[in-house]
Amino acid sequence: MINNTPVSLAPLGFLRRFLPLLLAGISVACPPFLSAFDVRTLKLHGRPTGTADNAAFGLGLALSDRYVLVGAPYNSDEDTQAGAAYLFNARNGRFLRRLRAPGLDADDNFGVRTAIQGNIGAVAATRDDGDRGSVFLFDLRNGRLLRKLTATDGAPDDTLGSAMAFCGDLLVVGAQGDNANRGSVYLFDVHTGNQLDKLQAPGGVGGDRFGYSLASSGDFLVVGAPGYDGSRGRAYFFDVRTFYLHYVGTGENPGDGYGTSVAIWGDSALVGAPNYNGFEGRAYHVVLPGFFLAFLQIPIDASTSIPGDQFGISVAMNENLALIGSWMDSDPLTHGGSVFVFNVRTLAEMGRMTAPDANLGSLYGTSVAISENQAAVGAWGDDDRETRSGAVYLHRELAGGLGMNVITGSRHSAPGTVDADFGGFREAYLNPSGEVVFRAGLVGPGASGGRNLGVWSTLADGRVLDLVARNRDAIDPTVRFGNVLRSWSNHADYAVVPATVAGRGVNASNRHVLFVDDGTDLMGLVRTGVFHPFLLAELRRMREVVQSGHDRLSIAYNLRRGVSGVTAANDSGVMAVAHTGLPIDIGPREGNGILGGQYREFFGRVAESRASDFIGYPAYRESVASHVLQQLFVDQAGGAALAYVAAEGGTAPETGGAQFRGFLGETMTADGNMIYRATLTGTGVTARNREGIWHQTEGLSFRKGYDPWPFSLPNVRFARFLGFWPARSDRVIAWVRLSGDGVTAANDGMICLRQENGSWLPLLREGDPVCGSSDGARIRTIQRVDVEPESGTYVVLASLSGNPARNQALFQGHTAAGNPTDQNLLRLARLELRKGSVFDAGLGGTSGIRSLSLSRVRDRTGAGGKGAGQVYAALERIVMTVTFDDRSREIVIGNP
Repeated sequence: MINNTPVSLAPLGFLRRFLPLLLAGISVACPPFLSAFDVRTLKLHGRPTGTADNAAFGLGLALSDRYVLVGAPYNSDEDTQAGAAYLFNARNGRFLRRLRAPGLDADDNFGVRTAIQGNIGAVAATRDDGDRGSVFLFDLRNGRLLRKLTATDGAPDDTLGSAMAFCGDLLVVGAQGDNANRGSVYLFDVHTGNQLDKLQAPGGVGGDRFGYSLASSGDFLVVGAPGYDGSRGRAYFFDVRTFYLHYVGTGENPGDGYGTSVAIWGDSALVGAPNYNGFEGRAYHVVLPGFFLAFLQIPIDASTSIPGDQFGISVAMNENLALIGSWMDSDPLTHGGSVFVFNVRTLAEMGRMTAPDANLGSLYGTSVAISENQAAVGAWGDDDRETRSGAVYLHRELAGGLGMNVITGSRHSAPGTVDADFGGFREAYLNPSGEVVFRAGLVGPGASGGRNLGVWSTLADGRVLDLVARNRDAIDPTVRFGNVLRSWSNHADYAVVPATVAGRGVNASNRHVLFVDDGTDLMGLVRTGVFHPFLLAELRRMREVVQSGHDRLSIAYNLRRGVSGVTAANDSGVMAVAHTGLPIDIGPREGNGILGGQYREFFGRVAESRASDFIGYPAYRESVASHVLQQLFVDQAGGAALAYVAAEGGTAPETGGAQFRGFLGETMTADGNMIYRATLTGTGVTARNREGIWHQTEGLSFRKGYDPWPFSLPNVRFARFLGFWPARSDRVIAWVRLSGDGVTAANDGMICLRQENGSWLPLLREGDPVCGSSDGARIRTIQRVDVEPESGTYVVLASLSGNPARNQALFQGHTAAGNPTDQNLLRLARLELRKGSVFDAGLGGTSGIRSLSLSRVRDRTGAGGKGAGQVYAALERIVMTVTFDDRSREIVIGNP
């Protein structure tokens, strides 16, 4: 999140004590402060045509991956303190052009605030037109003025432009002086310049200065009001779509100036209170509702701050670093201010950035911005050119920790092997306890020419990686592994390891074995071509295997005909077994009798409930009248209860009388209800609406051809279902394709939540802007999705438009947060991690993310969360493969 934070006006009384020194041009020579970061620094200056005296270059500051936009609001080239704005290349610091606004007059202060999104730059002139204020939008590629924004109800002293933040197609602009300094925020359409709305603080009064600072990420808008309650200060967290107020943070004491600066990224925000404790300053980390389902506020203090430093005068953050300015830092080694760097996840202080040539009064840290691995810091008191002409420092190679634990990486030695290293990684899955099971290829002399594959897990100790099984390894003196297959774990103590075997007596009919690993021993559980003692028959095929969080596996199977009395009339079924192989339920078998008839052929699909005793499956059922129909069953393991969920020819709920024709896929909620995908027939059914997704107790969740948003997105309909998952007990997430008005190949993909009140909430859509990113990126293609069924948390991996070095991102969301009406913003996907982000690689090095990869979790019907592998587990833990710029790959686990 790039945010330019304003300089507080509240503490200027303190600053006046130093003005005589500043005006006299006195500086104190001192050695440079050695930062904890090995950063490269460039220094930028304004390009005035006349005097640079008191220009305050750096007071307005914005940074993206391509541009640095710097304001010098007291530049006098056009007229006395009319202001100026300059554009630089963010990669090399090269000056590109000066942005010029027509009709500037004395004291307009053009450049006092700046903002960037993609190729659009915004420059504020807060004192334009009798201090009404205005904002100018420019095309940064050529410097062309696009439009001038003013408030339709603007009045003298409103100071429109006191803060600015882009949010997709919106530009949010503060007017802290509106209505006797009560303050307001205006929303403008970036493309038309039209004013869309005006926002004020509930219960605000004169002097609050609401709109003094702004930041946005996703649809969250944070507005600072540092003058509230005798300058105690507040920060307001709004839904920018509806203006619903989700949270209000308040300063600890009158005079703190809480809300002087704000920043937000993903599920975290920063709020500065630079006047806290005699102007020592403090910042606050605000955690948005997610796992904890409530806002949390945590104070942050600098390790060396003392009264007068004004720590918190400026703040900025990205996914792993928080930057907090302390422009009056009086450390004897710095004098001219500093910026403290914190780990966003742990809030540990990582170091301090300073200007190597700063002197007393440089005011380094006046403003701060961050993009990728680069920070820009304003020092408007710098006097390189003339008194307070100002400067901006570009610090490169900033890197924090990834915040996830590395399980292993490519070219790392593979445990349990000799002379073999990990090569390419296949699937990697996570169980509810955070233990990992993955499959990988090997390289090296001991890797059989690179053809060898194996399965490894951390089941034994959670931190220790062990070999589970490997191609060609001996099982006994006569039998060895053939190929180890996709393996996973949904249980705290057991992993499911399917494989083929080879050797003496092995043929095509008996080479498939289902193994179970407990972290110590690998046990063969079920094998094809072998007489099964509980089914009293020989297995021919295991069509699907799923695992619950309890001590249970469920297997959809076929038996070998012609052996032990097996015929075409009784050769299919579903069985549930413990991880020891002992039977739990072997009743669901073709030919067995059930209430009102008997089982006929099974479909070969089965779904497990993560946290209950229920399994679900489809099969044909023969009724008393000898009709054979498709039927969905939910069976309590052990045969205690059998529920008939839906049947071919039965009336489909909420369809106006249509009947079920066929069943396409199933999954289960954590408490044992089935979610199923089915086709329809009957009155009103056409090719465009003949498919839907139903919840066993909540009814119809999604239907093709349905228009769920007739007011906000009229004539936009569900056209295709790519995936569906349970989200808690009463919600369903679907990955859908859309059709209808305005839908193109660039915006037809969506992750959508059917909420507990029956409404539909778009969580993430292709074509939407990635709010909080200064480069103007949009969602291009949704690549992977997973949902943790019990908590309803979800993760989405998507490609992005724009810079190829930044064109992929990971998002997270929480369907249990907020409520389905005025607080549904809390459920939307939030940007968590992005390709191109740079992290500390140890030993003083850094490395950027080249790509992110999540393993597939849906079955062939699109059903997820049914007992196969998952990449998302409780406590917001994700397992994924990260490829870095040096082409190394690592399997990592944690919460990015």
